[in-house]
Amino acid sequence: LRGIEKIGRNLIIASNINLDDISALENLSSVGNGNGKDSNYQLSIYDNRLLEDFCPLTRLFTKGIYYRTTIKSNGYNPTVADIQNGNCRNQF
Repeated sequence: LRGIEKIGRNLIIASNINLDDISALENLSSVGNGNGKDSNYQLSIYDNRLLEDFCPLTRLFTKGIYYRTTIKSNGYNPTVADIQNGNCRNQF
């Protein structure tokens, strides 16, 4: 996934018991087609218990195109606003 910039539909990252790094997504700039017609596309990241760093998604959430987002049941679960404000990783 390293270097991927656009995903035309949904991106679901779920139930990966060893996933602790999503740095390959740092260049991601859109999830969904970006033309506004298909706003049901979503980014879902859930049930990845070791995942505590969402900073690689900062570009997407500050300059990119995205529609619906679900982040839950991970090692850390920031909101989109948290990530936009730099609170993108577990500090504990």
